[in-house]
Amino acid sequence: MTKLVFGGVPLWLMRKYLKSLGASAVAENTFVFPDAEVMLSEVEPLCVGSLTVGRLEVGVRASSAEREATLVAAIRLKALRGGG
Repeated sequence: MTKLVFGGVPLWLMRKYLKSLGASAVAENTFVFPDAEVMLSEVEPLCVGSLTVGRLEVGVRASSAEREATLVAAIRLKALRGGG
C-alpha cells in the first residue's frame, strides 16, 4: 500500500478527483476502482505561526505494483494546485 499526504487539498475535492478518475464510493472515505482501492483520512493540520493548512492522507492499494504506481501518479497530477 502506498500512503500519500497532501496539504491544502480538502476532502471534498479529493473525492471529486477520485470520481473523475473513475472511482466509485463504497463508503464515505473509501473508493474503489476495478483493480484498486483508495482510502481517505484527514490528518493533523500543519501549523506554522498563525497559518494552518489542512492535510489529507490518501492510501492506495492495487492489484499490482504497476497499477498502484499508475494510480498514484494520476492522483498526484490531479492534486497539483497552484495559486494565482
